Amino acid sequence: MRRRELQFICVCILFLIKQGSAQTGKYIPELDGVDKAVLKFMQQWGIPGASVAIAKDGKLIYARGFGFADVKSAEVVQPYHRFRIASISKPLTATAIFKLIEQHKISLNDKVFGPHGILNDSAYSKIADERCLDITIEQLLSHTSGWLKHGDDIDPMINSGLVSDYFHSADLASQQQIIQYMLAQKLDFTPGEKQEYLNFGYCVLGRVIEKVSGQSYEQYVRKNVLDVIGADSYALAGNLKTDKKKNEVTYYDTPDATLVPSYLSVSNVEAPYGEFNITAMDSHGGWIASATDMVRFALAVDGNSSQPDILTQASIEDMTTPPFTGAGFAHGWSSNNGSFRHAGLLPGSSGLLDVEKSGLTIAVLFNSYSFSNLYFKSMINTVVKTIYSVPAFPAEDLFGKSETTALYSNP
Repeated sequence: MRRRELQFICVCILFLIKQGSAQTGKYIPELDGVDKAVLKFMQQWGIPGASVAIAKDGKLIYARGFGFADVKSAEVVQPYHRFRIASISKPLTATAIFKLIEQHKISLNDKVFGPHGILNDSAYSKIADERCLDITIEQLLSHTSGWLKHGDDIDPMINSGLVSDYFHSADLASQQQIIQYMLAQKLDFTPGEKQEYLNFGYCVLGRVIEKVSGQSYEQYVRKNVLDVIGADSYALAGNLKTDKKKNEVTYYDTPDATLVPSYLSVSNVEAPYGEFNITAMDSHGGWIASATDMVRFALAVDGNSSQPDILTQASIEDMTTPPFTGAGFAHGWSSNNGSFRHAGLLPGSSGLLDVEKSGLTIAVLFNSYSFSNLYFKSMINTVVKTIYSVPAFPAEDLFGKSETTALYSNP
């Protein structure tokens, strides 16, 4: 982000804070404190734009846009704008897996690799560690498969150049090549032994969905999850500004950022557009969505009676229950005492989807980010806890209201 753009953003956000309200969406007097909290967080971290949606007991009670979807054109964020949701894609993939389980096509205990596994294709026959033959669907879902992340520099989902170099190729690494590369590495621990958060496991799950369903990952998720609930803002993200979809925001680097090497060439680029190959992240971090549709999705898998669920109660309990005592992640969600959530972070975007046992469902999305260890703690303390503390919520349901919806150009 250039200095002049940052100064412009900060001046505009300060103006909005003085006004005490968001820019777009219906003003809700009972939630005026939420408006102020979001603007405060944006000012603190130099964020150009945000979208927040809140449901209570199945009703959409708040959907507002803040700041700018694009700074250069001064386009303001509307409640229907779409943002990259990064790792909040994982609950969507987990839901698709549980749909396949309910369709009796797979089970949690199914093996994934080897001649008796789901991915028994010849492309995956070269396996360096025999323990890979024991990896199950459940272990991929719960981050207990046996691989460690080892830092961003050697995470193949983030550093696709690592895989391209392995294959002596100048092309972008495909998901199949990434899996082949990982199968050529030794596991760091025996599958099921402990839990280590890993993007790669959800890359594999995307390929499981494709193999079992006979459809592309996107086609299966759209037909069996998104179309069922009417969440049509969801789409797979592109890598570059030229890949932007209708009503998708522009993504901005941190104010102090420098240019980074591009996965596409030897040139340096702004991190949100070219540092990562996001198209290879489809099933673990590749979706865009509006905050309203993220809430809509969460209400369809929360196990509450306020809205119809698209999974059975047994599947939802499995999906939101950690694999063992002390594990922070369940099967697609971080779970704690009946509530569950997932955060997402990529260069230029960040957010949180929070499902509380109190009946609150919260989606917050931003078109910038920070890698600071304090960033998500600040997001929760400033924005989310302000929502928790609201003494009374309105009764009106905003689902279907014109200000929260838009036409998208999805297949």
